[in-house]
Amino acid sequence: MQLDLLFPLYITEVIGDSSIFSIQLTGEQLFGFIVSINGFCVALLTVFFTRLMSQYREKLVFMNSSFLYGIAILLFGITTGPWGAILAIILFSFAELMTVGIQQNFVAKIAPDDKRAMYFSAAGLRYTFGKVIAPLAITLSTLVGYFATFATIAVLAVISGFIYFYMYSLYEKQDRAK
Repeated sequence: MQLDLLFPLYITEVIGDSSIFSIQLTGEQLFGFIVSINGFCVALLTVFFTRLMSQYREKLVFMNSSFLYGIAILLFGITTGPWGAILAIILFSFAELMTVGIQQNFVAKIAPDDKRAMYFSAAGLRYTFGKVIAPLAITLSTLVGYFATFATIAVLAVISGFIYFYMYSLYEKQDRAK
């Protein structure tokens, strides 16, 4: 959700007007270009990444996706130029692509047949919670600055990776017990 809220503010206020391949862009245009890169990566590479990630254990995919999100967000917070922002959004897109295809499969796999709709609804809450919590990053950035805000979000992403590891370990232990 930070892509919609914190990133555009950072790009327009910190990176500002930029030049890419001798083309002058305002901060707003640069943000549009960066969002386009994200959309292009997702549209072009979803099938490829889904096939690639399905070869790996879900625990490792989710965990490493969280770590890559953390790296991308931290990189975003330290960059002051357009090329760093472009690199950050490509890494961010790869983190997104790592899990986009296997999320639904995992929910379908763990959900009992009679509760499948409830499980999918619960899985969709991550977007709702994200939309509620994400605006707090803007408030945080006014209090502690952009770098500290991005660093905080990056740390939370890394912590989520460890939570995935722990939760999957519990799931695997329970699955083995059956």
